[in-house]
Amino acid sequence: MILKDKFINYGYHTEDFIHIRSSYSLSNVREETLSKNMDIVIEWLKNQFFSMEEIIKMTIVHPDLLMLSKNKLDNKLRFLNVLGYDENEIHKIIKSFPSILSLSENKIKKRISDLEKLNYSKKKYLNVNNTDKVELHIKKFVAGDKGSLFKIPLKAFFRMSLAIIR
Repeated sequence: MILKDKFINYGYHTEDFIHIRSSYSLSNVREETLSKNMDIVIEWLKNQFFSMEEIIKMTIVHPDLLMLSKNKLDNKLRFLNVLGYDENEIHKIIKSFPSILSLSENKIKKRISDLEKLNYSKKKYLNVNNTDKVELHIKKFVAGDKGSLFKIPLKAFFRMSLAIIR
């Protein structure tokens, strides 16, 4: 089976295949290698209870995901769990920010540390709810102010946190 047909069988559109295949990181990968890794990654994500629709969206946004090893994916899942995230939070984080699976543990720790230095603590300020929104409770240092509540998409929160840290 040729690679394009394999993508179509998984539910991708032709445009999705062209986008993924022409991404910088996958443009020089052999078809056999991508095909093999694609099966491994999709199976792993399905085992983590991601729907095929979610998997397609994540791999379109972050095509590099298709080249990660099962071992690296397992380690990243364990690492996020060690950081104190529960299954539901990990699922939402990966779904909204799939490139987290490609980041090194040190980069993830650094970004979390930097957020905490800015008074963003996971337990106190971050509430991942069923609407895939993040509630940011930001306390103002003005006397008598009880703080403000903002709801933003989870993806926007992580992009904002990355921008702050850079």
